[in-house]
Amino acid sequence: MEGTQKAKRKRPAMKKRSVTWNHFTLLEDNPNKCKCNYCGRQYQCHSRRDGITNMRNHILACLAYKTFREQQEGSQQNLTTEGGEGNASNMVLAKGWSQDACRRAVTKMIIMGELPLSFVDNKGFMHFCSVAIPQFVMPSWRTIGRDVMDLFLEEKTMLKSLICNNKQRVSLTTDLWTSVQNMSYMVITAHFIDSDWCLNIRIISFSVIEDHRGKTIGKKIVACLQDWGIERLFAITVDNANTNDVAVNYVTMQLLAWRNDDAIVLAGQYMHVRCCAHILNLIVVSGLNELHASVAAIRNAVNSTPSMCSESVPSSSYGGTSYSPYFTTEVGLPKGPSGDGDDIFRVSRPFFGYAQKVFVQNEGKRVVSEVERYLSDPVEDPSNLKLNVLLWWKVNGSKYPILEKIARDVLAVPVSTMASESAFSTGRRVIDEYRSSLTSCMVEALICTENWLQAKLFANSVYNLQEDIKEQIFHMKLQEEFVRSQASTVETVSADMGVMDI
Repeated sequence: MEGTQKAKRKRPAMKKRSVTWNHFTLLEDNPNKCKCNYCGRQYQCHSRRDGITNMRNHILACLAYKTFREQQEGSQQNLTTEGGEGNASNMVLAKGWSQDACRRAVTKMIIMGELPLSFVDNKGFMHFCSVAIPQFVMPSWRTIGRDVMDLFLEEKTMLKSLICNNKQRVSLTTDLWTSVQNMSYMVITAHFIDSDWCLNIRIISFSVIEDHRGKTIGKKIVACLQDWGIERLFAITVDNANTNDVAVNYVTMQLLAWRNDDAIVLAGQYMHVRCCAHILNLIVVSGLNELHASVAAIRNAVNSTPSMCSESVPSSSYGGTSYSPYFTTEVGLPKGPSGDGDDIFRVSRPFFGYAQKVFVQNEGKRVVSEVERYLSDPVEDPSNLKLNVLLWWKVNGSKYPILEKIARDVLAVPVSTMASESAFSTGRRVIDEYRSSLTSCMVEALICTENWLQAKLFANSVYNLQEDIKEQIFHMKLQEEFVRSQASTVETVSADMGVMDI
């Protein structure tokens, strides 16, 4: 021993976690005392001897703080433009400042931007807020975490009310995914058409599942239906795994056990819908396995030069879009081999022949039922590629009240699990290798709330018929002005040519 001792490393001071410290400042000459930022009253704040109860009680009763809040929230409003939720037309609005509104906006920014909760501690962001909104008191990341859960429960309540009040049937898609934590997650997506004939696609569950067994998957689906109060199910779209057959059968038996004859249709005979994308993938893979040697030989023969295969099928160009003359859905279709363009419609619209037959049939046929009246009524022009089916039912559904209810259920059935699989890309970003410590409850809150907020802000609204009419009238006027200007130009040139001839 040479008598030298290593100095004990001093433990760094812990950061104040309570939001109460947003309203108090430590005294420079005495770090065991603090003062209120509004009235200046001082309190003892030793980390071991004193608590923060007195400080919390003071801020709740502080008149200076209440005056400050009233001044801030009732201050002069500023003119601003805002698009999206509730104001899609970017109208000019007058807004005042509010601490709660700013804090809620920060929470939505964290969720929709897939940012870490600790982003509020980022020095650059804090500096920006101090310049842009000096009066805003930045919450801690723990507070943001609580706000995320509160917003999740609030949005869930509103969505649950929307689903339950309309009493329409709901179709589901589901799929499984394994995260970087080596934990299996199961996503359930609900598809339904609301009373305004808007197609809604919402993630209603993103939770951990114990295993990939069919019965376990079925139990998760049933528990999700009970949690959301969904009593009327129409279809479940899954891929072709054998476990999904067991899962759908389990759900069917459980729904029948609820003794609700209206819970499923036809005792669930057609409730199991197989993912079309997965079926198509299996077909392609099977075909490529049969031709793998030929495909490899062709790939070896082809080189960064143009493909000679493009010359085997004639192609044309319309409006800057290249297409094959037999497979197209563009307006202004080219004519097929028969010269009348019908072959194109028959390929792209398999029901064209039937629609054309109904279109020219006798309208004086005796109507017996709503179905016959629907089939005997004139059909829409089959060449109208802008036809919006949901808008058509919204306008004409009152003439067919029974078929309207059936159409609302049938048109919401998803043909693939793509909506559920797309949630996994969000999951990979939320649960990356740097944030693998998030709890399953927080993961579900982040992913579901992001999906709901995105749907509110960026969902395409139902096609507005009046706006479409206004737009068509506007374009017609533009066309008339263009024709009139062209005619006047020709007359002027003709007059000039006449003068020159003279």
